[in-house]
Amino acid sequence: MKFFLLLLICFGCAQVTGLNMRRHQFGRQPTKIIWFQVAGLDAEQLAMLRFGFPTAAEKTVLERSICLGQAWSFNLYHLRPTPHQSMMSQVTGKKDIAGTCEDWRQRPLWRFLGSNSYKSGILEIDARQEESLLGAQACGEAGEDYLAESILWVMRAQNPLGAEGYLPAVAQDFRPGKVYWDKTCNAQGCGTALRASLASIYSQFSKNSTRHLLLVRDFSLKHALDRQNLAAAREALREIDKTAETFYQLAEGRDDTLVLVTGAGAVDVEFPGEGKEWQDFDLKGVGALPRRGELSSPVFAQGARAENFCGIYEESEIFERLLSGPKKQGLELKIINPFN
Repeated sequence: MKFFLLLLICFGCAQVTGLNMRRHQFGRQPTKIIWFQVAGLDAEQLAMLRFGFPTAAEKTVLERSICLGQAWSFNLYHLRPTPHQSMMSQVTGKKDIAGTCEDWRQRPLWRFLGSNSYKSGILEIDARQEESLLGAQACGEAGEDYLAESILWVMRAQNPLGAEGYLPAVAQDFRPGKVYWDKTCNAQGCGTALRASLASIYSQFSKNSTRHLLLVRDFSLKHALDRQNLAAAREALREIDKTAETFYQLAEGRDDTLVLVTGAGAVDVEFPGEGKEWQDFDLKGVGALPRRGELSSPVFAQGARAENFCGIYEESEIFERLLSGPKKQGLELKIINPFN
């Protein structure tokens, strides 16, 4: 009997500490969330980087994620929502994103987190007017409330009306509810690469903040694919991968940091089928053809609560998977959701 009780105690205290053949602690609450939403991103596009490495064993940063999932993109209105609609569905947990002012009435993630003392910031890259969260400004009170509790940084050619200019390398006081425009940007692009710009913003944003969400909405890859400019698409993808690496390293050194990279409106690219054809593509950026959008998008996760993002699910479930864990640790959906 004593031996049986001893077995129960031993097995009851045992804890799984591995995932995807890597060391991983389950049930950690993410108090620092860095989330990249990448328009057009599809997992197979990583071949554009992978096949250019010196050795076949070398992997991209996103391939080294502790967990990989696949999220269905369809909602109640569209089989293939626009990337902007998909992004909104992901941050609100709602399937009824129609592309109207009613969308801005949905409560986004940062407003839930705000009630738990989380600071929130959003960086938009190369977003057109119809893709930008600035579209909320045309929808009255609902739009004002949508962004009221978050800082919004914008990297695009033109200065949005009412935005305050900033330089990524210069320290500045950023306030919630305000819009800031990167003054290094013009019609030819932005003078600061994403990796350097985001590192600078994060350094200032996270100072004196133990709980925060930084959301990056990046449309540069999708726009390059729309133009069938594979060289620009590869550079955009490389920049995303390199930038993610900075935050993956941060997550690996802590147990309270979650890094997410989610696609939105994934684009299928028909790549060359043979080695010689691939060499021509690699050198000249020809021989590959972006096709119609996929029905699902990839989800890469690293760090605290990354285990929630393995598997196949609807993109609106990303919201719940961020907020739900096996233990009630203060960031559980049922605790902060007023409708439960």
